[in-house]
Amino acid sequence: MAIEAVVLAAGRSTRTGTFKPTLPLLGKTIIENCIEPMYDLCSRIIVVVGHRKDEIIRVLQSYSKVQVVFNPDYEGEMLVSVKLGIRHVTEDRFFIVPADYPFIRRTTYQRLLEARGDIVIPTFCGRSGHPVLIMSYHIPGLLDVNEVHYSLRDYIQQVGATRVDVNDPGIRFDIDTESDYRQALALTETGKRVLL
Repeated sequence: MAIEAVVLAAGRSTRTGTFKPTLPLLGKTIIENCIEPMYDLCSRIIVVVGHRKDEIIRVLQSYSKVQVVFNPDYEGEMLVSVKLGIRHVTEDRFFIVPADYPFIRRTTYQRLLEARGDIVIPTFCGRSGHPVLIMSYHIPGLLDVNEVHYSLRDYIQQVGATRVDVNDPGIRFDIDTESDYRQALALTETGKRVLL
């Protein structure tokens, strides 16, 4: 069964103070570190861009499986980007993950694919994280949501999900602030992925 992914990379990165998807990490960029662990597992990766879209397009131009989708309302709610991305999904299942999760392991994606459930979420030490694996028959339900400030998390709480424990602290590590980025650099100063 082919798998696709939706990567959310449209935001302005206001809390970081700089544009985080293209910040350097492990010799590449944050968004490349987000995409590469799942790259071989996916038939296509749909990246939703907005703010400074040309920079992301330039970084990802060598990734043949990447399809870029532009969100003109990138200052709005994240659910707008979710909806734009999932409209392009054609396979039975897809991952969804924000572009600022650079430490998720390939084994986590594999573990989710092995699990049963129409929505599967990884947990580490009892706390949920990313990516989320969703069966595509949920797409119409997500597209029908019109509530202001409604989120993917709200939808999942409404319909329920299977949670799978993984040995991967990276599912909880997103780079939201400058301090997060400094911590990420410190954790990778040896040039390789490490346990957080």
